[in-house]
Formats: sequence, C-alpha cells, structure tokens
Amino acid sequence: MIILDACILRGSGLNSSSTDVLRAIRTAGVEGVAVPWMVMEELSAQQAIKYRKQYEAAAQAIESLGKLTPWGLGYPMPDMDLDRLREHWRKQWSSVVDVIPTSEAALREGAFREANGLAPCRDDGRKTGARDAAIWLSAVEYAKEHADQTVYFVSDNTRDFGDGTSYADPMRTDIAELGERFVHLTGLGEVIDRFTESTTVEQDVIQRAVESEAALSAISRLAHTLGGGRKSTAWLQAIGGSAFPCKVADENQEPIHVSADGWLHDALRTRPTTISDVESYRVGDHVWCTATVRWLVYGTALFGSFPKMAACAFEARVLFAPDNDDPRLTVLRHSPFEPATDAEFTELKPVLTWNFLLSADELRARTGVDQATLAKIVADGDTKLWMRVLAATTMLTTGLSKPLSAISDIHMGETHEG
Repeated sequence: MIILDACILRGSGLNSSSTDVLRAIRTAGVEGVAVPWMVMEELSAQQAIKYRKQYEAAAQAIESLGKLTPWGLGYPMPDMDLDRLREHWRKQWSSVVDVIPTSEAALREGAFREANGLAPCRDDGRKTGARDAAIWLSAVEYAKEHADQTVYFVSDNTRDFGDGTSYADPMRTDIAELGERFVHLTGLGEVIDRFTESTTVEQDVIQRAVESEAALSAISRLAHTLGGGRKSTAWLQAIGGSAFPCKVADENQEPIHVSADGWLHDALRTRPTTISDVESYRVGDHVWCTATVRWLVYGTALFGSFPKMAACAFEARVLFAPDNDDPRLTVLRHSPFEPATDAEFTELKPVLTWNFLLSADELRARTGVDQATLAKIVADGDTKLWMRVLAATTMLTTGLSKPLSAISDIHMGETHEG
C-alpha cells in the first residue's frame, strides 16, 4: 500500500502527469494508493479556508457597493456552503486515492505528542504537529494491521518525518517491529521510479484502442451525462438556460452556433479527432497509457420542445490499456462542451441531415434483407428520390422554412411511381 502525505498531493495537484501515474498504479492494482483520513480532511480544509476568505471579501465588497447604489443591487449573495465545498474536493481527490482510517487512538496520541513536543511534533516556541503525528500513526497502524503488505509512506516533509534513514524517538519505536515492511519515500518521483517503467506504444495501437467500441461507449455515456443525463424533457425545459453549446444546421443546411437544453436520448455517436500528449508506462505486468483526446459528439438535442441533430466536442485526459478489445478507458478529467468546428460539421453533414433514416443494421433487421440486397435498395434511383421526399417532408413539418423546390432532385409538378 502506498500511503501519501498531504504535501505530496498538494504539490502534484489533481491534473499533473505525476498524479496520472498514481491513477495508473491504482487502476492496475499493482499497489493500493491511499491517504489517511486526516490527509483528506486537510486537503479539503485548505480549499475551504481559501473559499471562506474570498467569500467574506466578496460579501464586504458587495455590501459597500450596495450602500453606494441608490436603487439597490437587486440580488443577494449566495449562501456560503463550506460543507458542499469540502465534499466537492473530497470527491475530486477520491478519483486518485482511497482513504484509510485515522483512528481515535492516533488522534489522541497526536495531541499528546504535540503537547509534549514529541516527534514528529516539535516545539519551536510554538507547539505544532498534531496532524503530522496522526498521519504518521495512521500509516503505522495500517502496516501493523496488514501483516501481508508492505507500506510505502510518502512524504517530502523531511523536517518532521526525516528522510527515511533514521528516526527520533518515539517514531523509531513506532516502526521497530515492522522492519522492511515499512518503507519511507521522500517524493513522488521515487514512487514512479519504483513502480513504473517508461515505455513506448505505437500510434496505430493507441488509435485502435481509443476508437474501440468499449472506449467509444464510455465516452458516449459521459457525453450524455454532460449534456443533461436522463432528465425528462419537461425538466430540461423547466430549468431554463442552456446545458451546452453546439452546432446545428440552419434552414439552408449551413452550420450555426446555438445552445441546446440537453440531449433527447442517450443514442449519441462519438469519435476521436485528435490524440496528443501520450505517455506510456509499464506498471507491473501491464502497459497503461494516458493521452489527451478531443472527442466529437453528435446526436439529437432538445431546443425547447424542438429536437434537432447537433454536434459538439470536448477534450478529455484519459487513462487506458493499449488493447482494442478491452482498453478499460477511464476519464481522468475533461473540459466543458464546445461547438463542433465548421469543418467537422461539414464532414458530419450527411449524417446530421439524414439522421431520421434507419441505420443499416436496423433496416436489415426490420426488412430481413442481407447487405448486398440492402445496398441495391439504397442505390436505386427511386429510393434516393423518395429519401429526398422524406427529407423535404421532415423539414417542412419541423418548422424549417426552406422551400420544397430548393431540395435537390425534388421538382414541383412531377409524379413518380413507387
């Protein structure tokens, strides 16, 4: 088990490549990666303190501005929700580490050591270190309770914890019976060197992995959630505002930038457009990759009560195995949606225009025809014509104002059998 001090995670941050390696180690199952409860609370408390100070400053500024505004500001400050903020940061860090207990005994012993200036606490004119002691003792307790595991305690706070070569009492006594099962590392670099090996994966292997059915399915589910998830149409309309920006076709089938209220359903299509910043590691017997991928997403979105095909994109840092059968893709972090580019929209235009037609698989299933027969049906001139009639009818009945005569291959006054 790798047990991290707060200073390690605070130094690396949530979005660094080093933290991504921790995620890879944890996901691979080579070693557990955890923090004591005291560390998780310290990390969330640091953010809560920053938030509280900024909130108080903002509240004071708004109060001052309100006194100078004869007509009033017209809106109140939102409530300061420190519990919600702390829970947010606990959830964020839980994507990197698990949490091991900090027992009541460890907390009491930490307070005792601080009061008496016992290591890792100190008395430099001001007694400090109760939390450091509780963190240290949490790692020691875990090692004693899990005799089948080696504990790697990681902290760059060498002033209080030392460098792992020697310890002051009572720390020396704490780990005397653990022997080689307790290893003290002083930086994340030592963890990476010990548990991973840099390697190279061919670009085409990476491409196949991120284009695999399993990877695309995972991204589609995430995109559906980002666009409103399984909310009802009534709910999406009731919340007002826009869930995400996207591109749709206007009445002349040209791309325009609009805001959607949410996806109509979860039948979204996704594909990667760019793959960058690839890093590959051998962790245990397996190779893992991290990469930044831009994903193009398209499907039926809601605009009020009106459904329409839409296209958008977002960027995600992903962790995956270079295996197109089972990439085990995990999204580490992602950006918000942005509209698809005009070039991407033009490429998707045939799909976005003809989205109401059944897919080949659905059509085969319903008609019972094979691929060759289906190809003949779709290629037939009369079929193409009636597809365009259907397109024109759909456009006219969904509020679009493009005249029927402007649709390619539709000529007013002609009659056709079929």
